[in-house]
Amino acid sequence: MCEAILALSGTTNGRVAVAGFEALQRRTGHALADLAADQEGRRIRFADTPFVTNSEIPPSKIDAWCAPSPEGKKLLEKAVTDKHLSARGLSRVRKVARTIADLDGSDTIEARHLAEALQYRPG
Repeated sequence: MCEAILALSGTTNGRVAVAGFEALQRRTGHALADLAADQEGRRIRFADTPFVTNSEIPPSKIDAWCAPSPEGKKLLEKAVTDKHLSARGLSRVRKVARTIADLDGSDTIEARHLAEALQYRPG
């Protein structure tokens, strides 16, 4: 069902998701439309790409999709030195920070998003 909803629109998935949940609600009788209601205006970030989630961003697209703010870049540089992050670890932190920024409603990955993502790293 989710794949069908995401495939229906290249501009917004929020509106399409709400419509999909409303249709499913009519069929099942379970209240589902409110699950997507607050996301109705959200745009698809990955329209016309083979990936749909931040975790699927390939290494070649990290700079384009997970670019930090200038303050965030400084924080990442410090984290690479202090926490000895590998390239893979750095990519994971940036993807998690992208998700945190999305949940915060921010188009830019700020230092606070990266700081939170770094807190989820073990060790």
